[in-house]
Amino acid sequence: MKCPICGAEVGFGEKFCAECGNEIRAEQSGFGSNMQGQGMYNNTNMYGNARYGQSPNMPPPQGAPYGYGQQQSYGQPGFGQPMGYNPNVGVNYGYAAPVFQKKRTSAGKIILIIVAVVVIGFLFILGVGLYHTKTKTFDMNGFSIDLPMSMKENDGSSNIGLNSDIDAEIKSYTDSVREFVYIKYDFSNEDYAPLKYVADDELTKMIAEELEVSLDSFKTSKTQNGKISFTFENLSEQKMYGQMKCVKNDKSFYLTMFMCEEDSKDIYAEGMEKSLDSITVK
Repeated sequence: MKCPICGAEVGFGEKFCAECGNEIRAEQSGFGSNMQGQGMYNNTNMYGNARYGQSPNMPPPQGAPYGYGQQQSYGQPGFGQPMGYNPNVGVNYGYAAPVFQKKRTSAGKIILIIVAVVVIGFLFILGVGLYHTKTKTFDMNGFSIDLPMSMKENDGSSNIGLNSDIDAEIKSYTDSVREFVYIKYDFSNEDYAPLKYVADDELTKMIAEELEVSLDSFKTSKTQNGKISFTFENLSEQKMYGQMKCVKNDKSFYLTMFMCEEDSKDIYAEGMEKSLDSITVK
């Protein structure tokens, strides 16, 4: 007999067409119509598999193509289809195209970085502030004073411009924003000997008046607790603010001055006052 699908010759008793794999039913082959589980009434073959070409309980007929009779799963090749074929996405010949994904930084990491930067910045500012405000005791020639630990002795010159005008010992201590200067006058010098008997407050006023006369830009502004506040222009023509105080012992008297830029006086004026009040004469 002939296969009703492809027309190929089918031998007596054969249940499948060797050319196309079509199932030859008993009605077509004359083999019988009452075999268990078979027939046009229940739409199954005698092996309980309703899918075309699937017969898991017996070997494939001679000449059947590769994959004949195997159950097809989603995305897997079926009967007569090439390996790698996926009916859902088309033919795949084994090459997987690269997938490029944009890397994303999580919001948590960004927040952590921001917090770390803020904390580091805060600690840096705090450290700088402490370095410029924390004090230590400096032992000078004849007295001691508490100055910011950031201050260091420089080469002896001062921005106030008194070096060449006064026959006395001058020392200067500076940091990036302030300067402390002291001038030591020995009573052994006959020009200064009479000042030994003048009170410290009066001596401070006398020196301030003398500076106003000798320095055009020097102006006093306030007297408080033996200290006089003043303003002047330094050698670089910067406007400066300062406080001055005189102290003495049996051999010498000292003119002490603490200065900063005038724009910064609200920041440093209180610290200057505390430093001058801390002076202890030896």
